[in-house]
Amino acid sequence: RHLRSPKNPVVQNRPYSVILEKERSADGRIVEGLTIFLTNKECSWTCLMCDLWKNTLDKPVSHGAILEQIDYALNFANSKIGSIDNLDQIKLYNAGSFFDPKAIPTSDDEEIAKRLTKFNRVIVECHPSLVGERCLRFKESINGTLEVALGLETVHPEALDKLNKRMSLDDFRATSSILSENKIALRSLSFCNHPSYQNMNLSLGQNRPLISPFPAGLLFPVSYPLELETALPTYWQRPENFVNLI
Repeated sequence: RHLRSPKNPVVQNRPYSVILEKERSADGRIVEGLTIFLTNKECSWTCLMCDLWKNTLDKPVSHGAILEQIDYALNFANSKIGSIDNLDQIKLYNAGSFFDPKAIPTSDDEEIAKRLTKFNRVIVECHPSLVGERCLRFKESINGTLEVALGLETVHPEALDKLNKRMSLDDFRATSSILSENKIALRSLSFCNHPSYQNMNLSLGQNRPLISPFPAGLLFPVSYPLELETALPTYWQRPENFVNLI
């Protein structure tokens, strides 16, 4: 970490980005959504490919700061589209794990849930090691479906280790089962043909046997080489870029 450039200036009561976007849902529809990039303490894992640390704080946020950020983002959405009633889903991404108490204070969970009542789906990110009782309680506190994004990135064990994800495929599989058993949706991402791992790359066909043991219903976006700036805005809307394990 000491070799990194300085972080961007951020404050604890404002999200560092808010996006209104369209995305393909698990059932194939294009849905409207709000993504809030919450400002919070930097994640402790330091995954190799991650640059989200650039917009993080060095210390945990105060009680209520996350609520202020969500309120700000909801007001922004209302000002842009007239009413958040037209939105189907909301993503609360926080450059780390939503259920990490050092990132999102546990004391804010109840009030966070109250702010999400109009959304049919609530999507958060979390490391498998932090999916537990807090996640299950949060699921029960919201009106919509909870979906947890687990940052897998690759199903190749050697590449997974080099990415410093601090988890194994068995860890991912165990957490996937917990989510499935508790009717919590799951999404994950696997990069195929990543240029950094030419001798370890797996095609979609090679990926499928490795991911097929995971619970049914896993929405598994599979990334192919693409021009990021031009292709990403529509990439997540194209059905060919998803493997829905049913």
